[in-house]
Amino acid sequence: MGDTVSSVLADPDFGRLDYCVNCVGINSFSDGHYEDDSPNPTGTGSGQPNSIDSANYRANWTANLAYLNAMVQQQPLRSHDGIQARQQRGAVVNISRAFPSSTSKAATFALPRRDAIDYSQYNIRINCISPGLIDMFTTHQTTDGSSGAQPLVEQPLARRQGRPEEIADLSVFLCSTRASFVQGQCITADGGLDLMYE
Repeated sequence: MGDTVSSVLADPDFGRLDYCVNCVGINSFSDGHYEDDSPNPTGTGSGQPNSIDSANYRANWTANLAYLNAMVQQQPLRSHDGIQARQQRGAVVNISRAFPSSTSKAATFALPRRDAIDYSQYNIRINCISPGLIDMFTTHQTTDGSSGAQPLVEQPLARRQGRPEEIADLSVFLCSTRASFVQGQCITADGGLDLMYE
């Protein structure tokens, strides 16, 4: 990831990183929602982080390090309204549904809070979006060709899957200086799905 960031900074058409959106995450529909190498309620498994944890948390963490190291060396950009207090060197948004692994979800939610504390002094904001089921090819079928999304589609109060552009619009807002007072937060955009499990 560090090499990718360096190549972007060296490109005369770019030269800096103003906004970064990490969109990662996978699901597992295996028995018990755990993979063979992960801890599970029955006590079996190696206890090593599985691919869900690696994608949902570790990928965000690795990418953030590369982005933030570049952003701290930049000069702040002028805000949309010219107010100096709203200037920022950069903004990062992590998008990870992190379902069904609750451990992975907790780690993903904690990441922007920790980074926000460390990087606020540089006028860099880090936030997170936790989307529900979004209407994409990955939510229509499991690996065996059966529908893995249909049972959950009926539960959100919105009574539908979300649209990719709805998450994109929220990302654009969080990256912009119009969201300059939003720092270290995880915004849930799931059509009310979380309410069904409270």
